[in-house]
Amino acid sequence: MAGLKVAKAKAQEIDSQLLWGRFDWGPYLKGKQKPAKTVAEWIERYEADHWASTPRTLTKENSYQQNYRLFFNWSAGCFGVETSAPNISARPQR
Repeated sequence: MAGLKVAKAKAQEIDSQLLWGRFDWGPYLKGKQKPAKTVAEWIERYEADHWASTPRTLTKENSYQQNYRLFFNWSAGCFGVETSAPNISARPQR
């Protein structure tokens, strides 16, 4: 019976948090479900998900580079964030 009382109290606590707009999934999520906290983490997760569902060919990699990676590098730079993936579009200095 104690377990039921604990569950009911927790449900009431969550209900109150939802009512006041203070509920946060963070403490309940673990591993891959845990939300990303930085722009770099969001980009890494997006890229991993993209390549998990897209065959990796030279054409697709070039398309990804032109349509996504360049923007991600630019937008991350706007926030002062380093992305872990190298910027392969950078031209060597002469």
